Amino acid sequence: MSTARKQFLLVLGCLFAFMPELALKAEEQTKDSSKLAILGSGHGIDHVGIAVRDLEAAKKTYRALGFTVFGGGKHPDLGTRNSGPSFENGYLELITFWDRSKAIGGMVANFLEKHEGGLFLGLDVSPVDGTAKLLRASGFNVHGPEAASAIEDPEQHDQPPNGGSWRFLGFPNGPIPAAHLPVKSSDAIFFLQYDSWVGNLHANTAKKLSSVWMGVRDLEASVRGYESMGFRRSHKLALPQLGAQGQEIEAGLGSILLLQPENSTGKVAAFLAERGAEGIIGVSIEVASLQTARSLLEANTKRQFEPYAGPYGHSILIPPEFTHGIWIEFFQK
Repeated sequence: MSTARKQFLLVLGCLFAFMPELALKAEEQTKDSSKLAILGSGHGIDHVGIAVRDLEAAKKTYRALGFTVFGGGKHPDLGTRNSGPSFENGYLELITFWDRSKAIGGMVANFLEKHEGGLFLGLDVSPVDGTAKLLRASGFNVHGPEAASAIEDPEQHDQPPNGGSWRFLGFPNGPIPAAHLPVKSSDAIFFLQYDSWVGNLHANTAKKLSSVWMGVRDLEASVRGYESMGFRRSHKLALPQLGAQGQEIEAGLGSILLLQPENSTGKVAAFLAERGAEGIIGVSIEVASLQTARSLLEANTKRQFEPYAGPYGHSILIPPEFTHGIWIEFFQK
């Protein structure tokens, strides 16, 4: 064999040896490019704030739905107290006020004069300063990042919380950190950075807060609003059980589902009429066993929940009268 041929085979062998490493690097680069810059290394969909008038009654309600409710806390700087069920990547925050003279306490108090239900969506980002910089560079007027913390709440009658602190960032015309009600779906979101959350095990087998539904009047305008912040649109969906058409917005490990009414008699249309503004209408929660979740619900509520083929899998839908004002979809992939 000639020297030239030996050298060619040696080079070819080296290329084959490095091909797996090159393929892995290409895959990693593809994954990195699919991440949303506005989230940084954060996991995105984190928690939905559900405003309730009676926190102890709401905790009892959610336990009856099969959730394990974490020990609640009090927010001294915000004027609120909270509790709720936590999952693998987030939680449902049952929240009420104790001091309406503080910004968030006042916002929650004003909302509760007419409604209970979904009020805001927190998105986990890291670092939050990077998100603030990106939004300001895109021309958005944002407040923060601001610091907040939780302490033990003596008025709650379960185990004390882990406490902790976080930093958050929001829009001045939205509910966080300014004390105004949301007037469009993008106002109902804020961004926060904190230590990782430890999820609970639930009798209803709940695993993950997968999607947050926003009722909107103009779907395409709302999508453009999210895209202007650096989010990306994903799948279009039909939600006949809500009388709506939807557009998914990528949000890390979950998604924001924008819903526009298809008619004047559907659930989304009724929500917009009752609320008087765009905002959070519901959530989709992944469960390990839909049959387990359904059996527990029917036993505790004395009502049947008929399964249907939902956008994320085999599903059942819990109406707001059972949840303090928010639609909850359980689904199993």
